[in-house]
Amino acid sequence: MNNELKHVIALLLEDARRLQQIEPNAGTEARIVEAETFLNDLRYSDEIIADARKIIYNYRK
Repeated sequence: MNNELKHVIALLLEDARRLQQIEPNAGTEARIVEAETFLNDLRYSDEIIADARKIIYNYRK
């Protein structure tokens, strides 16, 4: 997933957090947690892909 899409998700998550402060709602809180988990998983996936590329690059040398 590209960085622009991650940025948009992060901005929407920030908006949801503000709304949650103004008007708490269990459903909104659950979606915030789900989005945070998804975003963290994406960041972790990117790190794995970057590490794999380094290994492949070094192997080809």
